[in-house]
Amino acid sequence: MQQSIENEINSYCGVGKIQFGMNESQIYDICENKLEKRVSKYSDEYELYWDDRGIDIVCNKEGKCVAIEGNILSKITYLGVELVGKPYIEVKNYLLQFGKEIVEDECGCTIYDLGIGLYVPTLKAGEDEEVEGVIAFVRGYYE
Repeated sequence: MQQSIENEINSYCGVGKIQFGMNESQIYDICENKLEKRVSKYSDEYELYWDDRGIDIVCNKEGKCVAIEGNILSKITYLGVELVGKPYIEVKNYLLQFGKEIVEDECGCTIYDLGIGLYVPTLKAGEDEEVEGVIAFVRGYYE
């Protein structure tokens, strides 16, 4: 597995230089103002999408970062190992070396004690399907 630290998940703290609790201005500075703001129709949250990096930064109604999502372009890692674009079973088993509080559903899993979720929309086809997205989140995000 490829190793990188540029977009490294630090559980319950952030991803790379983007830390949970940062405000919109701080995030724009880190992302060199290359963000598109998207307002949610379903909640008070909004996203700052960094298109060329494949990263969505989720902010709460107070404008603070509460989650970071990434697709294949994001190259998001955990302890140096890239998580997206690899078979679900391989990534899940890797993460379960470090966390045990897992909830699985029809499109992936959430490992609560790591603050990480995996998105696999084709999971019904089998656990060899590739992870298409990953989310890192603040403690209590799904409560």
